[in-house]
Amino acid sequence: MKPRQHQRGIFTYAARAGLLEAQWRPATPAEAAQEKLPRDRQTLEYRCLPERPLNGQHPELKVPVLQCQRETKQGGHRVVGEWVTTLPAAIKNSALFVRYARRCWLIENCLFKTMKAQTGMNFEHHYGHGKHALCDNLAPLMMAAALLDQLCYLRCPYFQAVRGCYSAWSAMWECQRVCLNMFVFTDWRGFYETLLGGLDPPETDT
Repeated sequence: MKPRQHQRGIFTYAARAGLLEAQWRPATPAEAAQEKLPRDRQTLEYRCLPERPLNGQHPELKVPVLQCQRETKQGGHRVVGEWVTTLPAAIKNSALFVRYARRCWLIENCLFKTMKAQTGMNFEHHYGHGKHALCDNLAPLMMAAALLDQLCYLRCPYFQAVRGCYSAWSAMWECQRVCLNMFVFTDWRGFYETLLGGLDPPETDT
């Protein structure tokens, strides 16, 4: 859970419920040295809560929670994040787990930002599950389509030539959609040659 979300997270619920909290432990010198950002060195603290209710609606569901906070220059503390985990290694190596979990945020944000804003795929950060896991199925299909395009862009000279005719990915995909609705193609080469619109196709060995 990200810092801005902790207001409605287990951090707040546990405090309101009056649950006994574990003690915070500071990062060791070895753990601090592994942090990439200078502000995270010698400022992070960790604690593990082994049995905590997931939320107020399901207090019977107990989960282990790992929390991390940063000591501020003003002498207070700022929540870095909290994670529900069932991995024993995460409890034993809290600093390592927190570091990798925070990197997941960066990878996730960069991926969704690229797919939504730069490529025109309109891949939102969170679709929700929808009815009958519809969006759960849609997201992997979109990821598979993006992966296929990237592989073609790296290895297929025809795809590279077609991509060079358009300023944006979204414009190329729209043209592909129109061609597929208007014509019947028996192979990818014919499809790409149609997209090239009479331009000379690239020279290939095949």
